[in-house]
Amino acid sequence: MKFVRFLLCAALLLSSASGVFAAEDSGVTEALQQVKERIDTSRYDNFRSSYYKDDDGGTSYNFYWTGNNENSELYVEIKSGIIDSYGKYEYGREDSVNAFALSETDAIGIAKEFLRKINPDIYESIEIVPTNDMSIRSETYSLDLYRKETGIPVLDETGYISVSKKDREVTSFYINYTAGVEFKPLDSVISIDEAKEAYKELIPPTLRYKFKRDYNKKEITAYLEYAPKDSALAINAYDGSVYERAYGGGFYYSRSAANAEDSAEGGGFTPAELEETERIAGLLSEEDATATAKKNEIIAIPKDFEREYISLNRNWFNKNEYIYELGFANDEYYISASLDAKSGEILSFYNYSNEEQKGKQNRKAEEQKAQQALKTLAGAKASEMRIIESEEPGRVVFVRTVNGLDVSGDGAYIGFDESDNIVDYTLRYTKDVDFPSKSGVITPEKAAETAFDEVGFYLAYSIDGDGKTAQPIYCIGKDGETEGFMINPFSAHLVDYQGDDIESAEKIVYSDIENHYAKQIFLALAEYGIGLGGGELKPDEAITQAEYFSLLNKAFGYEADTDEIYKRMISEGTISAEERADSSVLTRENAAIFMIREMGAERYARHNDIFEAPFNDVTENKGYIAILKAEKILNGDGSGNFYPKKSVTRGEALIMIYNYFTK
Repeated sequence: MKFVRFLLCAALLLSSASGVFAAEDSGVTEALQQVKERIDTSRYDNFRSSYYKDDDGGTSYNFYWTGNNENSELYVEIKSGIIDSYGKYEYGREDSVNAFALSETDAIGIAKEFLRKINPDIYESIEIVPTNDMSIRSETYSLDLYRKETGIPVLDETGYISVSKKDREVTSFYINYTAGVEFKPLDSVISIDEAKEAYKELIPPTLRYKFKRDYNKKEITAYLEYAPKDSALAINAYDGSVYERAYGGGFYYSRSAANAEDSAEGGGFTPAELEETERIAGLLSEEDATATAKKNEIIAIPKDFEREYISLNRNWFNKNEYIYELGFANDEYYISASLDAKSGEILSFYNYSNEEQKGKQNRKAEEQKAQQALKTLAGAKASEMRIIESEEPGRVVFVRTVNGLDVSGDGAYIGFDESDNIVDYTLRYTKDVDFPSKSGVITPEKAAETAFDEVGFYLAYSIDGDGKTAQPIYCIGKDGETEGFMINPFSAHLVDYQGDDIESAEKIVYSDIENHYAKQIFLALAEYGIGLGGGELKPDEAITQAEYFSLLNKAFGYEADTDEIYKRMISEGTISAEERADSSVLTRENAAIFMIREMGAERYARHNDIFEAPFNDVTENKGYIAILKAEKILNGDGSGNFYPKKSVTRGEALIMIYNYFTK
């Protein structure tokens, strides 16, 4: 350690004297000095460093400190004088902590002071926002970070910061922050209403088909939704024209077989297994499948290539659809292909040799070649495909259309080498699905208004691709981020990835707890989304079994409707099917039993004869109540009585959960 300190001191002296040392060590010494001025590293004995130079000429310096026994670690990354990443870790200690040891206000205060200390020049431009999905079981308080300039969010310049509840200090931090950016003025931007009208006119949401997959029923259905026309497009805040953001979203097909979503099922003599073997018996033979692939002129498998493997897979959602996967190779390179095991249709291939390619790629020529190849490979399906516009050579992407609408997920991909030879192909085409009519859907303008209202539409800065200037734009999203959206075209509601309407999560608020002795407990739980909605808690009313399980479910990290809650708890042994009684009033005794089961402690609690009575009036289920009393989760009346057959109030149920997380 003394030797390391000696080297650092010598380096700093030389740096301050002439700057020669700093030049020789590629700036490591200067960066390290900046870090040590802001962060205390004195408790660590070991040190190492590395750096990475970006394409734009910037350098990121990474510094690591550890203790001699390797049970502590500190990591810092700094670029252009800005610390953008920090992690402090302690190993081998118990981190059980009171979930409410740190309030949201205190966590934000600690985070602000940390940012001010490590990045004094930029901390005022970083906004701290509590996350929406905080877990009561987390050992840290997590906060989101957003960069703002002149009060306007900067897109994608975001991060996070975590504060330990136990140690009341920052344990991890990250921010994506681009230094040296010139932000264009805001004095001549159009209004948000003008921007909304421009958005609806120039880049309205696109109506498309999408698929919903039910893996339990092995069914796939098509539905309609509105989605962004292009996630990279926004509105120029100066003139209302279309602005294409740098690093916008793209379109990609993986080179997996088109519909081989799960492995084949086979072997056996039950009726279902006999049916399966009969279907397999009607497929192309392995030899025919191999010959089909080898004779295809577009794949162009050389004659000296031998088949290395072949496998057969069945489509999970279509029991009549099978896929052959094949691999061919010689001593130099490898070719793969997949094909429909019934028809022999080529579904994908990859053929890229190690030979040096010479030539100049031509996008227009590639499109013509791709269209002809698609007709040859996909047959009639090619008539349902349209090319997605792009200036990028080397690949041509098609999307399937039905009833004049794009089908999300279906289409084709054709890739070219540097000499414009086709080397890569994937077809994805969902069969045997009925596409619903688009009659009665809302207009794109109405869909856009839903996105504005439910997702957000705001003025933000977008840093140009050169990383040197930032343009004011209007975009859909919030807090420094653009967001996609999916909208039910009939109900005008936001939907999830399966097309089901999303119910907005409302913050839990109560109007009837102002004078209640446990008010702060109820509010503390509400911060984590644990509570009983409806605007009123009614803390002194009896709680039902279903309401109690709803609270337990949220407290132990699950979110579901009533039937799903019971399904989970029955499967995990918290309650039996015979014990289910949604609207029944819950007794204090049963509340204890169910909590012990949810905690996974019933194997100990059920031995009634080994426990002393925890209260004067408890003779049955002593173990359940005794354990919760010992853990200070349950209390009596102060006179030694528990009243096991008395109903539990809504307020008492919340206090039990609070006590569990503060024990």
